[in-house]
Amino acid sequence: MPQTLEKHARHHNPNPANNSTVDPTEVSHFNALASSWWDPHGPSRLLHLMNPLRHNFITQCRSTDPSTPASSSPSHKLRYLDIGCGGGIFAESAARLPNTLSVTAIDPTPEVLKIAEGHKRRDPVLSAPGRLTYLNTPIEKLPLPASPADAYDIVSCFEVLEHVHAPGPFLEHIMPHVKPGGCGGRVGDGAEGDA
Repeated sequence: MPQTLEKHARHHNPNPANNSTVDPTEVSHFNALASSWWDPHGPSRLLHLMNPLRHNFITQCRSTDPSTPASSSPSHKLRYLDIGCGGGIFAESAARLPNTLSVTAIDPTPEVLKIAEGHKRRDPVLSAPGRLTYLNTPIEKLPLPASPADAYDIVSCFEVLEHVHAPGPFLEHIMPHVKPGGCGGRVGDGAEGDA
């Protein structure tokens, strides 16, 4: 059963070390794959195939979690943070959902984000101000929300944890970005899903 990141809250250190969890070797690897990111038959093929399952995972997480706030009604617009967004496969699809207010998608890989920005420009809905924002930054440098209410309803971190060299501190940096009662999800490297 999907769970929220809140189960890890007891391990959260509000002042983790400022050292980056980004692995420079992984950044180089993904920069090299940038031009093929949106090829559904290329090296990122599995990401394209898994994308609908990711949305199902989030929907299930939100519908089965008793701590999901009443503001999760169909009329409530959700704010997403997609960590390690790569070329934007999940971020774009989340930004197109009718119950999405905005998606902030971050990645430390500049060449991949250039591809994501270029692909975004093809769709006027995604190009609307504030709908989908790409930032070339690791989670450690993303400004913290001013208050818990300003955090994100959905924080996704799909296929990322296996690419960072310090998973514990990486997850600690994510926690302040999840709104109380929000949903945080991670799937990667053989994991069926956990939050």
